[in-house]
Amino acid sequence: MPPVYETLLLNTVVPQIQAAQAGDSYVMVVNATTPALRITQTGTGNALEVEDSANPDATPFVVTAGGDVGIGTSSPAAKLHIAVASAAVDGTKGVRITNPAGTIAVFECGSAGDSFIGTTSGSDFNIRTGNTVRATFDLSGNLAIANGNLVMSTSGKGIDFSATSSGTGTMTSELLADYEEGTFSPTVVGSTSAGTATYGSANGRYTKVGRIVEFEIYLDWTSGTGTGNLLFGGLPFTANASLPYASVSLGYLHNFNWAASTFPMALANGTQVNFFVQTLGGGSIASMAYSASGTVYVSGTYTV
Repeated sequence: MPPVYETLLLNTVVPQIQAAQAGDSYVMVVNATTPALRITQTGTGNALEVEDSANPDATPFVVTAGGDVGIGTSSPAAKLHIAVASAAVDGTKGVRITNPAGTIAVFECGSAGDSFIGTTSGSDFNIRTGNTVRATFDLSGNLAIANGNLVMSTSGKGIDFSATSSGTGTMTSELLADYEEGTFSPTVVGSTSAGTATYGSANGRYTKVGRIVEFEIYLDWTSGTGTGNLLFGGLPFTANASLPYASVSLGYLHNFNWAASTFPMALANGTQVNFFVQTLGGGSIASMAYSASGTVYVSGTYTV
């Protein structure tokens, strides 16, 4: 049955249109006092449908009785639902916003089932909060964070460098998943009995990048009571057991005793620095005996 229209003119309310088709009815009111278009759904179905007269079943615009808006669909599944017959990645099949300068912002579903939000003109894409630019994607594809940090919210996630070429060894990971810097409190201990000591200074500082830990230690102590071999404890991370010893650089040793035909050296193992003496000209190394006092600057690098 074709639509039936009736027009009613009463004072400032013009016009009132009622239509009936397939059991639906609509009332539209223009109020001259407060200009507005009021669309009221009084039957079943949608509150508003804009149809193609040549093909009424193809509904390009719908407002449901619940207030959902459909473009290209008569059954919107969200407050705003845009359905397109074919996808594209050129900014023509989604939401487009323009200004007099010609900048175009779009949100669109791509032909491969993906989606994108950004610009299709020759301009950067900015991300704002509080109307302040926080990040920018430029035309070269670079991301610049204006004021803030890139925060990894999940442990083990980071920056993936798998696009880069690998070395000749066996590559096990190309993910930079950790960075940390801080301080720790090194201690002087004996291998047989740890003992105690009075510290003038006991300072440690470290930086961890991925699996690599770089550390620096400054210790000045007296009245040490440990026995056995000399160890420094308290490294911030446990060294990788598959590479149990890492070289340590001895920058300054004061008030230590070792034989004139030997020289000192140190290795990091576990969470400790182990001190040794090496015979001049080669040969076996021996552990350095505990020292009741001393002043030491050392640094080293190991993997976890």
